[in-house]
Amino acid sequence: MFKDITKVLGGGSNPQKLANITLEDIEFLPNCTLKVTTNLISPDNYCFITTPVTETPCSFNYQGNNYQVFIGFEVTKSELKTYDKGIDPTTGKGIWGALMGAYEFHKL
Repeated sequence: MFKDITKVLGGGSNPQKLANITLEDIEFLPNCTLKVTTNLISPDNYCFITTPVTETPCSFNYQGNNYQVFIGFEVTKSELKTYDKGIDPTTGKGIWGALMGAYEFHKL
C-alpha cells in the first residue's frame, strides 16, 4: 500500500511519478501476501497460481475507513486470469471486481 497516495495519483498519464517510487513509499501489508505455485502444463508451458498465505483477509485502512480485498491470479504464457475484488467487511460479500469469475486476458 502506498503510504502517500498523492505521490502516485495520475501515474497512468505521468509515468515519471511511477518511476520515482521507492521501497520507503510502500507499506507492507502482511495479510495481503500470496504464495505462488508453479504447475507444469507441457514441456514448455507453466501455470503460476497464487493462494493467500494466511486465512486472515487482506485488509487496510485508508482515510479512516477499513477496506478488505481478495487478490489472486493464474498466468500461463498465453493467458492471465485475475480474481481481485473488494469485499464488504461487514457481510463478507464481494462489492467490486471479479464478482462473476476471473477477468481473463488472452495473448494475441
